Amino acid sequence: MAGQASPGQTRAPDVALLLRLHGDTGPAMAILRRMIGDATDAELAAIADTLTEIAIGLPGDDSRSVQTRLTAMNTLVLAGASDTEGTPYPVADRLLRIALSRSSVRGGAVSGLTFLADRATAIRMVVRIATSEGNVATAAVSQLAHSLGDEGLSTLRDLYRQGLIVNPLAQQHARALARYHGWTREPR
Repeated sequence: MAGQASPGQTRAPDVALLLRLHGDTGPAMAILRRMIGDATDAELAAIADTLTEIAIGLPGDDSRSVQTRLTAMNTLVLAGASDTEGTPYPVADRLLRIALSRSSVRGGAVSGLTFLADRATAIRMVVRIATSEGNVATAAVSQLAHSLGDEGLSTLRDLYRQGLIVNPLAQQHARALARYHGWTREPR
């Protein structure tokens, strides 16, 4: 990019421009994981916030807009993933914001939480989604059951038994899982 010394010096406005012009985030994931560059914590937060805002607020239902939102969200997932080179960047709160938004990529954000390095935080965030009123709660119930191991399944069982899942579709999914696993509800 014009005026840039190196890819490691990419800043939040550059990320937005790269997404708009080329459909990718350039070196944003590597910068967030501190693999390149020497960005300050505030600069890293600005890049992550920019990606979050694009994933949530970029208007349009055309394929380019959807792909741009998806790319922004996936860059956050990769920045916080456990199996990628570098130091995972804490993105759980941002993925939660995306998941609880009306963005077309909210289901991907729920799934993305399951790849984060901080498993306890990931489960806590997926629980917040599973107990929310939106239809994305169904995706969270599914992730607890199938993608977060025994801890996720145990957590889902507890949510079901305590009657904490409030979305009707998520409740239906949880009931089906409860029948399959032989869970019963605790008496109230």
